[in-house]
Amino acid sequence: MNVGFIGTGWTDRVQISTYQLAGLTPYAISSRSKTKGQELVEKFNLKVNYTHWKELISDDNVDIVSICTPTYTHFDMASMAIKNNKIVICQAPFMSTQEVQSLIELNKKHTKAKIYIDFELRFTPARQKLKEMLEQNFIGRVFHSEITYKKNFSLPEDTIWSWEHDLDMGGGMLNIVGDALIDLAGFLLGDIKSVYTSTFTLYDNKKSGAELKKATGDDLARLILESKLNGEIDIVASSIHGENKGMKVVIRGTEGILKIDSEDRLWHLRNDEEIWNPIGLKSDLPKEMSEDLINYPYAVGTYYFGKSLALELADNLSKACDLKQALKMQEILDAAHKSDRLKKPILIK
Repeated sequence: MNVGFIGTGWTDRVQISTYQLAGLTPYAISSRSKTKGQELVEKFNLKVNYTHWKELISDDNVDIVSICTPTYTHFDMASMAIKNNKIVICQAPFMSTQEVQSLIELNKKHTKAKIYIDFELRFTPARQKLKEMLEQNFIGRVFHSEITYKKNFSLPEDTIWSWEHDLDMGGGMLNIVGDALIDLAGFLLGDIKSVYTSTFTLYDNKKSGAELKKATGDDLARLILESKLNGEIDIVASSIHGENKGMKVVIRGTEGILKIDSEDRLWHLRNDEEIWNPIGLKSDLPKEMSEDLINYPYAVGTYYFGKSLALELADNLSKACDLKQALKMQEILDAAHKSDRLKKPILIK
């Protein structure tokens, strides 16, 4: 299947090469910069360079549309792709629950279209195995979990302003990272009934050319989710951690602890033990995958998601995030923003 990519950031860094290794065919790119688009055409041997995303979506040779653009653009692009009966892989989040609800209604009219939200973390072997072990009650009753993402790309005072620092454009760590962590919490631990949120911005202004520009998006988001069945879940999404600690998952139960470390390895500790035990994972990542991606969970998940699409593995694809699940995540995310404004917990309907 031919893939058309909208955006030249994440697609260049991860998606194009990884999807190709997974068995899909990178076909076209759309970029506002014709020069940047041409660079990727030459780098990845793509067939077409579009300067407008509408041209890419309208191309009958494009089977799959991958949307990797700023948050505020997702709805319009996904809407057109659905109307053109494409398979859609869209980054999350959206700007509101209303946008997701509109996409659900649109998909009912264009039933040949299939839309997946690109929560590729669901597809990593470590998280798949962790979910399986939780469903088997491997550590007894779960009562507390932590899901953290800690980096330092916004720590310097001369950090360059981008849309990611503008809340009105869907920026801020709560949006651009918190959404995936919220989805992972629901994927592993079930329905969420309440959320409490606190956010922090280190520098109110970011560097924009020779001037400073207001940053309204947060650099650090802390959430406390209450699961209906599995206790509290602490979430931290930080771009100012000081060290690149990456992502970790820790789940505590009455009979032990399960954790995924920053190198994406899965471990287990019984209550009466002192040494963590490694849990073997099945992996068939291709040797051609670059060293900087092979231990990067987002890239690993991208490979297995892409492989599931290429081989049309229905059972695997059933684990992907659809629009109904995206709506649940968006409701929690919108509630998290409300909680941050009001400084109190918000119940999830």
